[in-house]
Amino acid sequence: MKYKTYNCNSFNVHTIKTDKFKTSHVEVIFRDIANKDEMGAYSFLADMLSQSSKTYPRKKDLITRFEELYKIIVYATTLRVGNVLDFHVSLDFINPDYINDKNYVEEVIKTLFDIIENPNVTNDEFDLKTFNIVKERLRREINSLKENPVKQSIKEAIKTMDSNSPTSYEILGTIEELENITPAKLYNAYKSLRKNFKVDVFLIGNLDMDNVASLIKKYFKNRYI
Repeated sequence: MKYKTYNCNSFNVHTIKTDKFKTSHVEVIFRDIANKDEMGAYSFLADMLSQSSKTYPRKKDLITRFEELYKIIVYATTLRVGNVLDFHVSLDFINPDYINDKNYVEEVIKTLFDIIENPNVTNDEFDLKTFNIVKERLRREINSLKENPVKQSIKEAIKTMDSNSPTSYEILGTIEELENITPAKLYNAYKSLRKNFKVDVFLIGNLDMDNVASLIKKYFKNRYI
């Protein structure tokens, strides 16, 4: 395996070149200190970015695009590590050796950053229809945690020990916090993610890393340092 880091001014691209896998994996990781009151909003945002973009405004459009690129997978998640919130946007795609298309890698990278760079927003608000679908799904997920006695008891025990510790922060937030989120507030969370979070890109696969790093720099217009 070969390791290399590319400095792209406002972010770094960290690469691991290996021929052990038939697929490649990219993770764009945004990091900031976890804020208890914002955890739910970023989990909501991760789900929203996984549903659509301005270019692909419906989930169906996004799935069609993924199919055109030989079933790539793009998804966003949040994770608390200590007192830090990690916001991941991940991509899995087939190594180009198996694809007879010289533009394949560029189209894959372009699609990933289209999802990050061009959210489905109009007049500083996320698309309402998609917003409501995601909100209802998150409501069910939060409520389902209450029905799991083991998870619920662990959560309550951690809160009792230290309710101010990041360990007690609920990654999905609470129902009350969820109800308080609006399409405009969610877009504010997106702007904060882009402006205030430190970001790095991680890439592993059997690829021309110099070329892929240049493509990432081309399509990732991260303007903040």
